[in-house]
Amino acid sequence: MRRKSIVYSGSAVEVVEYPAVVISEDILAKTLYVYLGDLEKALYSGLIPLTKPVVLGSTGVVRVIEVLSDRTEYTGKYYTVAPLGKWGVLSVTTNGILSNYASLDDSYLEEELTSPQPHDALRPLLNHVVSLASKCEEPVLVE
Repeated sequence: MRRKSIVYSGSAVEVVEYPAVVISEDILAKTLYVYLGDLEKALYSGLIPLTKPVVLGSTGVVRVIEVLSDRTEYTGKYYTVAPLGKWGVLSVTTNGILSNYASLDDSYLEEELTSPQPHDALRPLLNHVVSLASKCEEPVLVE
């Protein structure tokens, strides 16, 4: 199984093809949709320094292909992927999901989906906004 990834090295964005998928975390997932937003824009503009080339894509939707741990309830299901997890921020401290296959820790999986759509890639960000709004003391636009 070949893996194609979009990698940012600090100066250029490249498509890198690997001869095999390296599973470095508990979950092997097939990427369906990826949202490239403010985090990636901050990387491109140099606001977030990189220590090594990383695969882009901090939020999106994946289908879990295989689980290496005993948590087999994830297998075959669709999930939204949040940028913050056990190993830091996707696309900054660890590889993101902008490749045909991604290796993730289950802490990045946020919400199970039944029939994913492209706009579902925004769900982790919207959930975060709603969480922040619920903590405000004054009335807010998002509730």
